[in-house]
Amino acid sequence: ATRASLGGDVPPENHYEAFTAIGGGLAFDYYLKDDVAISIQPMFVQKGADLVWERKDTELARVGFRSDYLSIPLALKVTQTSRNRMYAHGGLEFNFLLDAKRTENGVTEDFDDGFENFEIGASFGIGGLIAVGNNYIMIEGRYSQGLSSIANKNLTPNDDTTSIKTTGYALIVGWLFQIGGSTP
Repeated sequence: ATRASLGGDVPPENHYEAFTAIGGGLAFDYYLKDDVAISIQPMFVQKGADLVWERKDTELARVGFRSDYLSIPLALKVTQTSRNRMYAHGGLEFNFLLDAKRTENGVTEDFDDGFENFEIGASFGIGGLIAVGNNYIMIEGRYSQGLSSIANKNLTPNDDTTSIKTTGYALIVGWLFQIGGSTP
């Protein structure tokens, strides 16, 4: 589950409102040592927000932006060495745009030309592994911050200074099983 939003340039008296979405993916950890791993986690994620125009606390208009990404986080994960362990990780995310939509006044349209096809971001998080036999339940909290603007020149053709970046929080719950190597 994610809580996604946009940030960056926004006209006065306007703001972005976050939305909640669900995604899914896989995690592959390669342990360099007992307590250090490289983690690759390809996943499907949804990002976006509602851009809200307000005057004197009265909503004048709302435009929703939603985008689907193939996200490939590459992180360094540091763990405790006990069987029920906590871990922290940080790294980069490489996000490839799959689809984008814009909704205004109940009308939804394709918006692929409004966003860049590629975004790079950073993420960090903490989590824990709970042993269940030879497998593990994974619970993790993660924060992601876009480092590159997703605004394509087609988003604001008269103003190429617009910078819009994604942000988000994620609660990740998963079932880990071992394919090879030593116990995590």
